[in-house]
Order: sequence, then C-alpha cells, then structure tokens
Amino acid sequence: MMRVLQILLIIFLTSNALADQEPYPGQFVNGNIGPYGLGTKILLPPGEWIVAGVSAANGGIRWAEIIFLQTESKKIKALLNIKYPRQLEKPINEWGTNDGWRRDRHINNNTCDDYDNQISNFHEVIIKKRQYSRIVDASCISIYANHDIGNHSNLNSEAWNLAHEYISRNGLSYPNALVQIDSTHFKLNNVIHLYYSINPEFSNISSSKNTSFKDSAWNKYNISKHKDKNDFMVNTINIGLSTYDDNKRKFSKNKSLDLSQYNYLIKAK
Repeated sequence: MMRVLQILLIIFLTSNALADQEPYPGQFVNGNIGPYGLGTKILLPPGEWIVAGVSAANGGIRWAEIIFLQTESKKIKALLNIKYPRQLEKPINEWGTNDGWRRDRHINNNTCDDYDNQISNFHEVIIKKRQYSRIVDASCISIYANHDIGNHSNLNSEAWNLAHEYISRNGLSYPNALVQIDSTHFKLNNVIHLYYSINPEFSNISSSKNTSFKDSAWNKYNISKHKDKNDFMVNTINIGLSTYDDNKRKFSKNKSLDLSQYNYLIKAK
C-alpha cells in the first residue's frame, strides 16, 4: 500500500511540475497560464492561442520571452508577447540585498519611457519607489498603433525569429497595423512586460500599409480626422486602462493577471 502511495505521489508531483513548465512552440493554450519566471500567472483573453515563439536569454540575468498568436480565417487576430526574468538582478552592494530592477533593462526605449517618447495615443508612468538607481515599485502603459511589427529587423530575438517563421510557414501575414496595449509592472521581487496587439481589421477598420508612425492615420495628432479609428482607439484606451489598473493591484498582491477584457476590443467599432 505504501508503495502505491509513493507512486501516486510521484505522478502527482511530476504532473504539477510539467504543468508549470514554460510552453513549447506549436502548443495550444487557453485560460490560465503560468506561473512563469518569478511566479507570474496570467488569464488569457478567451479563445485558443498558439505558442509561436519562445526564448530564454543566458547571461547576468536569465530572461524568457513567449509570443502567443490568435488567428481566424488565416489572419492574425491578436498577438501577445510576454517577457519576464527567471531570477533577481545581481545586487549593487556587498551585502547582497535585493535592490530592484535596472533602468537600462526595463525603462529605456520601452513602455515606461514611451519608447523614447514616441508620443503614444495614451501613456502613463507611475514610479512609486526607487532604490539607488533601480526601480522597486512602478507601473507603466503605452497604447498606440504599430505599422512595423512585420519588420523583422526590429524584432529579431530568438522568440520573434521563431514567430516570424511560424507566420510564414502557415501562410499568415502581419496586418497593415496592430493596435498595441503595452504594460509593465514592477515590485521588489518581480517584474513583467506584457505587449498585447489587436488587429482592427476584425472590427472592419482598414489601415494603410508601410506608413510611418508620424504620418499614420492612427497617430495621436491625426486620428481625430478618422472617426472609425478614433472610436476604436478611445475604446481601446478605456479597456486597456481598466485592465492595467486592475492588474496593478493584482500584481502587488501576487494574484493572477487578467487580460480577459481585451476580448471586447474585437467588437469595438
């Protein structure tokens, strides 16, 4: 009897360990995923998602990156890129204390500085606590339209290279524009970067191809001339900000982050 219990315990522990492993390319996922990195769990928007690319960087701090795709009728409907560390930063001082997160890894040319101040349609950065030169408690969000996500030279990490290959191999192509909700959450012992993209074509909104950020009809200073895009962006900001505010609280309390509200963007017109 004891032997049987031992075998059952091993099976149980192994199953749980496998469930917590990072996903592999080609895997279909839905609902709750994780925990990843330093314990982050995420509730995905409804529907089935395919893991298009994964990577893990070696070095001073081990990073991981996962790219999920949601497709329909051979088109990219939505994309989610998450990045997270697997360990804390190396300490600044000789006492070996945890001092938070380096600015050059998490702030510069990222969500918190609005990608070198690109002037997104909506941007917010709240840094509640710094320690020495590091970030301890902060949250950031940028919402804008991206015409360059198919430009492989800008997105050339191991995970993105796998995603580009998956998209090409499966006869998919990047939309002319994707509307982005990018957010970052910091606390002393964890940080998570979430980059969510929605294809406005699924709300019957077309976009020009090969348009610069400044000249785009989606640009903050041009969008008021285009009612369909402006209405979609206003709704995206409302839903994105509601999700962001909710997840700030969840992240601080070690609860699962919830992206399910993003599903309402599909019907936004």
